[in-house]
Amino acid sequence: MPSKYKTIDGKKCEADLLALGEKLTRDAALSIEGARSIWEEALDGNKVTQPERCAIEHIMKRSPHGLASEAKNFFQYWLKEETVSQLRGAACVTVDGVRCDEAMIKVANHFHGRKRGPLGIRAAEGIWFSALDGRGVTNREKATIDFILRKYRFDDPGRSFLESKQSWLTIAADALAVGGEGDRVDGATLAAAAPDAIVLRRTDAIGLELSVLTPQASSSVHSGAASTARPGSGENLPSSSSSVHLGAAGADPS
Repeated sequence: MPSKYKTIDGKKCEADLLALGEKLTRDAALSIEGARSIWEEALDGNKVTQPERCAIEHIMKRSPHGLASEAKNFFQYWLKEETVSQLRGAACVTVDGVRCDEAMIKVANHFHGRKRGPLGIRAAEGIWFSALDGRGVTNREKATIDFILRKYRFDDPGRSFLESKQSWLTIAADALAVGGEGDRVDGATLAAAAPDAIVLRRTDAIGLELSVLTPQASSSVHSGAASTARPGSGENLPSSSSSVHLGAAGADPS
């Protein structure tokens, strides 16, 4: 069995991340979408290990076509950020009458307390990364994103980013709301009955992130990745990613 690590310049690097970075940088500069997909791949349990950090640093250093400025800013920020990944909470907390994921609320409050004015792209990314802290995004985490978008002000890039994720989750939830006999179940009823059921798996979310790249690049990295598992069954639902409106990634703040 191949080792999951490679030693480069005396540093142990995560081999799968190196392979993903190689594919994403082979023909062009690494984009912001590519950078996010690499980070999401590393962010298992909302934590990036040292070998994963070393792999990302190697990708930044050795990318044959360099990094787009947004991708560079993204990595520079998240590699140094130490607070957000430490924010934990109960699976459920009630805020303004809505049952939310506490860690995601803490992330939103963290960024809200740091600056006056609307939350930006880094806050939106942090909220999304917190939702991806397990095997996938649950009904409760989807409801928390909906709540955060209503409660907090975002600038245009931040709101566009979270709304694009909200679109993916809505399509996945709509697919899950179709009963086994083709009967439709009310989405709110399904979410209330199974708040911890996964709406969108981590692997599918990463595949959707890559789908904003060229079809060739997306398929070469995560071929067939975007399918959604119906909770409680072994059945995979066909992906609706082709019908999802992927919002603009948005510019990084200056």
